[in-house]
Amino acid sequence: MTPSSLFSTLASVVTVYSLLCTVRIVLTWIPGLTNGFTIFLSKICDPYLNLFSKSRKFCLGNLDFSPIIALGILAILSTLFQGLSVTGRITLSIVLFLIVKMTWYTASSVLNIITLLLLIRFIVVLVKRSQYTNSPFWSKFDYVVNPFIYKVARFFSGGKMISYRAALLITILCIISVSIILYILISQLGILIMHIPF
Repeated sequence: MTPSSLFSTLASVVTVYSLLCTVRIVLTWIPGLTNGFTIFLSKICDPYLNLFSKSRKFCLGNLDFSPIIALGILAILSTLFQGLSVTGRITLSIVLFLIVKMTWYTASSVLNIITLLLLIRFIVVLVKRSQYTNSPFWSKFDYVVNPFIYKVARFFSGGKMISYRAALLITILCIISVSIILYILISQLGILIMHIPF
């Protein structure tokens, strides 16, 4: 087996393992789900994922971002192996590209999770069902995010007080816009980095 095919195979293995870890993470969100497939995933994915979940430095309140870090490292390894399969060596441009890719992967994952939570909260507010609107989870969630939501909303409303629903919508649109702009900038930066000749 040539070094190129070896690195290509390693990249594929890491990509498949990353996919399995992603499925494992999503399945943990469903309480009481235990079957042969989940036990299999637990045995092969949990030892790696637990390396990150033991550290509290990846947590923000009750939100645990350790799975994002774990998947980001797998993405870096996959990209590294793909780069080695093409070039046969590690260059400064590959290392810089990996750093940028990991930083963006982490930031975009956090932005996507925050956007999703805000979107769910917006829908709950629109539905106006008291059993959902006033639940302990949403009370804690509001306590954490309200200062940020109102700061963003006041910036775009010229300091005027606006409704919670409007503040949520403005914040969601703002985060989506920032994510798109950052994606374009990071993509261009990645192209520039890969053209570094050393």
